[in-house]
Amino acid sequence: MIATVAPIFENHLGNLDQLPASGAEPRQAVLPLLIALCIVAWQYDFRSVLIFCGGAYGLSGALNFQIVRAGAMTPGTAIFAPLGALVVLAIIGYAITRIMQTQRDLRAQIAQHAIIREQLAASHERNRLARELHDTLAHTLSAIAVQLEAAAAINLNIYAFFSLKNLDKNEIGA
Repeated sequence: MIATVAPIFENHLGNLDQLPASGAEPRQAVLPLLIALCIVAWQYDFRSVLIFCGGAYGLSGALNFQIVRAGAMTPGTAIFAPLGALVVLAIIGYAITRIMQTQRDLRAQIAQHAIIREQLAASHERNRLARELHDTLAHTLSAIAVQLEAAAAINLNIYAFFSLKNLDKNEIGA
């Protein structure tokens, strides 16, 4: 902030003896204000930009008051000369603020889409594992069912064999 204010002090107070004739506008230090405004607009919201512009206008008015007291500038020029530059700075600050807000919103959407993609990938993997488990389990249960049917058929034959053998013994023993 001091680096931004120093050229304004130098411009307005450092050369009071070399001020322009009455009615001429003094040279404005707009570039440092523009750089500081870009930083404020980049990092903060539009309200901060307006506060910055209001502070810069107030500082410029206070410095211009010294020039008016020296008689090198009319009060109207002291009020309205920096106002035009600060309106332009406010418009530039608004544009930068909107661009940065749009960029932040897009970054948030990209992050949200990345989270959704992760969740979808996890869901697809769970579904794939469930299908594999289902197929393996169905195949295993089918094989067990076939083996149980075969065992039951063999078991019936064994029971029939032993029951016939028992019948033979009973017939023989009777």
